[in-house]
Amino acid sequence: MPSDVHVVVSPRASGACTTVYASLVASAERHPEQTYLVDGDQSVTYAELVEQVDDAAGRLAALGVRPGDRVVLWLPNGRRWAELLFACARLGAVVVPAGTRLRTIDLRHILRHAQARVLIYTPRALGVDFERQVAALLRDRAVGALPDLEHLVST
Repeated sequence: MPSDVHVVVSPRASGACTTVYASLVASAERHPEQTYLVDGDQSVTYAELVEQVDDAAGRLAALGVRPGDRVVLWLPNGRRWAELLFACARLGAVVVPAGTRLRTIDLRHILRHAQARVLIYTPRALGVDFERQVAALLRDRAVGALPDLEHLVST
């Protein structure tokens, strides 16, 4: 994790939570203004994160993401990654993390073998043009090499 990203761990929730999302909501109810995450110069409270997660979950649901679907997150560590992790958890989708140092061939392998329906990526980060690599994946999808991949979403 980059040195400018810090996760603030809250006290353990009282009572049992059945999902990761439920645990986040329980923490937000108890400590809404407590900082959950600091990403560079941005800090996010528990309440803000729940709001962002709910919004992201709504966007994913609108794409047709359902329980059990695999969603590949090809993003740098940070606020957006955490938000999408919880959004997928809320929907029952499975997050497949993909490191930002992966080459197109590696990502193609992950997408194919995970049977991912969605790839969420950043257009540029860490000096890398991800759009160029995504263009190659779009060509693969067009010829049927990635039959399960339905959506490529840029953040």
